[in-house]
Amino acid sequence: MINMKRNQKELHRFSYETEIIQTPSNQAEKLIKEFNLNVTSGEYATDGTWYQLPKSYPTVLFDLYGYIIISSHRLLETLPYIHITKYINIHEGIHILSDYQKYKHEPKSIQDYDKIMEIMKMKEEEKQKQFLKFNNIMKSYIKNWKE
Repeated sequence: MINMKRNQKELHRFSYETEIIQTPSNQAEKLIKEFNLNVTSGEYATDGTWYQLPKSYPTVLFDLYGYIIISSHRLLETLPYIHITKYINIHEGIHILSDYQKYKHEPKSIQDYDKIMEIMKMKEEEKQKQFLKFNNIMKSYIKNWKE
């Protein structure tokens, strides 16, 4: 007979250990400070294609290579290539916008971000191992349940 408490603990541990690791929520804040930008909010997306809708203006949208400052929601609505829903979508990325500014140097926080991405890749490999373990637990659970 299967030990249900043990399996519940294993399943809980699996879900805890394999949570999706988010990129640092303060990435934009770090870049704002590093470049001494006079904005009230900011968003960061590595590829520059998808952002949360800003809660205050002026705001800045960052990608891996640069940024664009947006002074108002009205201006945001008039920018070409931008689709606004609950989020801001720029299919080609913010780098195609005319006011896009490239970083003058690689930001320290981007270098830190690259290190985090390496760690996330290692975590992803660990998650795959954990998933296989989870899968075996579930197979065992189902097999014993049928008996």
